Amino acid sequence: MVDFPSRPPGVVINGAEKRGWGTGWPHCQPNQQKTIRLNSGLVLTVRHEVAELITLLLDEVERRGYDLLPEQTGGYNCRQIFHHGKPTGEPSNHSWGLAVDLNWNLNPAQGRVLETTNIPPWLVSFMWSFGFFWGGWYKSDKDPMHFEFAKTPSQAEVLTNALRTALGQQPTAIGDDMFNPFFVQVQGQIAIFIVTSGGVLHVKNPTHLRFLVKGGVPEAITFVTDAELAALLERE
Repeated sequence: MVDFPSRPPGVVINGAEKRGWGTGWPHCQPNQQKTIRLNSGLVLTVRHEVAELITLLLDEVERRGYDLLPEQTGGYNCRQIFHHGKPTGEPSNHSWGLAVDLNWNLNPAQGRVLETTNIPPWLVSFMWSFGFFWGGWYKSDKDPMHFEFAKTPSQAEVLTNALRTALGQQPTAIGDDMFNPFFVQVQGQIAIFIVTSGGVLHVKNPTHLRFLVKGGVPEAITFVTDAELAALLERE
C-alpha cells in the first residue's frame, strides 16, 4: 500500500447541521440539491452551495488522470450511516449532498486497516485542500471511496472562488509558464502571489499552493517590497 497523507488534526466530521447546513436524514432537503455534469459526461447530484466546487474538483481530478466511473460514482442520497450493514440512526453526509463516493467497487469500505483502494495520494491532498475530508482517514473502519465537505457554507463560497481563479490561470498545453512560475511574498505578510507570463494570481492560503500548480511548489519564495509587488501587479 502506498503512503497517504496523514489525517489532519482537529477536524470535526459529521457535524453538518452545526456548521449551518440545516437538517440531514431523515429530514433531507432535496430542494437544496443540484445535478451537475462533468466534462467527461458523468452526472451526479450534490448540495447547490458546493456544486461548482465539486464540478471543478472532479473535472480537475479527471484531467490529472484519475478516471471516474459513472456507474460507481455518486453524491446526494437521503439516508443514514450504515456500519457493517447495520443502521446507526445517524445521518450520512450524503443526506445533505455534501459527500461524494468515487469508484466504489474499486475503493470499497473495509476494516480498520486500509488494504484496497486505487485512490492516489495526490487526490486525497487535493480534495482536502478544498475542504473534503477523506473516508480513508476514519479512525475506525476505512471508507476510501468517500469524500465529505467538512466546512461551512461561507467557506464553500471562498474555496470555490479560489479554485475557480486558480484553474482559470492554467493553460491548455503543458510547457506554458504556468507550470514554471515563481512565487513572491512581502516580508511579514501572509499573502503569496504566483507570478507567470499569463498573470499574477493571489493565493490566500499558502498551503494550497502545491495543489494549484502542476509539479508542486518551489521551496524558495522570493521576498519583494510593497513597491515591487505593486509594479508586478501594474504590469498585469
